[in-house]
Amino acid sequence: MHRLGARLPAECATIMSHCFASFEFQAIHDVPTYEAWLETRDLVCSYAWHRRFLQHLQSRCPGARWVLRAPAHLFGLAALFATYPDARVVFTHRDPVAASESLARITVVLRSAFSDAVDPVAVGREMSGRWATAMERASRYRDTGVIPAGRFLDVRYVDLLRDPIGTVRRVYADWQVPLTDAAAQRIRRCVETTATDGQHQCGDSAAEFGLEAEWIRERYRWYRERFAV
Repeated sequence: MHRLGARLPAECATIMSHCFASFEFQAIHDVPTYEAWLETRDLVCSYAWHRRFLQHLQSRCPGARWVLRAPAHLFGLAALFATYPDARVVFTHRDPVAASESLARITVVLRSAFSDAVDPVAVGREMSGRWATAMERASRYRDTGVIPAGRFLDVRYVDLLRDPIGTVRRVYADWQVPLTDAAAQRIRRCVETTATDGQHQCGDSAAEFGLEAEWIRERYRWYRERFAV
């Protein structure tokens, strides 16, 4: 479902596992009490370790900037900006029905590697509810105005699929970062070689995870209306 390798990109949530406060644990295990604890925890300590880890990784290969990706950052935007005050955040918005199914599917796969008893229906409800909470929390933080609105950029997932290069150009242009021809060519090669990765794993219905489309749309109504998803 996801290509893994020592020199391939991975979610940076894995870094935080080293200080035992990471959303990676609840992704691979059914640990509701840990999850409840983590969602109320001040994540500044986790991001402090995250920063130190990145410093170690770049100590002998410095670059201009890091590009990081992990949905779990939605739970910790305040800690993220406290640690990285010059950060910029791209929100990729996807149809909540498709997103809930995708999250449930990969969670079932991950948990099945560590447990013989994984209930797809329970996982489906858990994922849909958790990420609705995550988006609500992230949106409330954005609305406080603590961080200038220009530091956030909203991108539709469907646009990224239809026009990867054009969407990336939009991100670069919005933040006045030059996109070189060499970088654009590397993106094209990446799209060409990974375009079908995991597609055979995705189903056409969320029913197997107990997810009802109308229930999800109603749960995410505010989100769909705000971001035109």
